[in-house]
Amino acid sequence: MATLILGIITLGLSPLPILNQAGILVGLVGIGLGLVALIIGLRRRVRVIMSAVGVALSILGLISAFAFTQSFVNSLNTIGSNGSAGPATPAQAVGGSESSEAPAAPPTYTLSISGSARSTSVTWSVDGSSGSAGQSTRVPWTKTMTAGSDSFHSVTLSAYTYPGTPGDLTCTITDQSGRVLDTKSAASQGGQFGSASVMCSAFGTGS
Repeated sequence: MATLILGIITLGLSPLPILNQAGILVGLVGIGLGLVALIIGLRRRVRVIMSAVGVALSILGLISAFAFTQSFVNSLNTIGSNGSAGPATPAQAVGGSESSEAPAAPPTYTLSISGSARSTSVTWSVDGSSGSAGQSTRVPWTKTMTAGSDSFHSVTLSAYTYPGTPGDLTCTITDQSGRVLDTKSAASQGGQFGSASVMCSAFGTGS
């Protein structure tokens, strides 16, 4: 009876992953008990049908457990190989064979003062880099400056004549392509003690 019960348990656990490992141990015990029962039964000349059936079920359960275990392991290996085989990452070319765009050079601006006035005082600023020139600055006056590395640029230019200096002034800001960004003109105001004052500015992204 014990052999038959153990054989049934072995056969029932055989298709269950992990649990069938315990079923293998149960099956081995069932086979051992069954063989002992068969020997004793044959010696005593009693019926050994239940023992024989129990041994057969245990053997069948062991075979089934080993088969299902092997199938389960193969399935895990297949899943692992599929999961690790991701899309191939293209190797980067050695020596820079793939061309990459060089960063654009900062833009340049041309600042100029013109007019009928003979001299003026000039102040300028390009992206925070500023400078000035005194009253003796001759007209026309021109200066070219390179902007900073930021994407947004600011340019200012102002000029004025000393009080009592005749003539007019014109300020102009152009970019590197020659496009006029801003221009202003002013004549001397206030009679013989008057002066001319102009201011130009430009803001935005340069190219």
